[in-house]
Amino acid sequence: MADNNPDPGWYFCTKHNTVEHGNVCRSLDRLGPYPDKETASRALEIARLAARHGTSPSVNGTTTSAR
Repeated sequence: MADNNPDPGWYFCTKHNTVEHGNVCRSLDRLGPYPDKETASRALEIARLAARHGTSPSVNGTTTSAR
């Protein structure tokens, strides 16, 4: 049976530098979704590490090879 109220996920808004639950700001200003608030709060760190190591952040907050 399908969940009629799926969790909207956690996002980091780069415009306001805030963690948001669900689609609060426009998608161009958000990183995510992340599985929880704590991971979303580390979104910029995760993105920096991914860029430094040539990987792409995945939806669960870990990184995967972009090659």
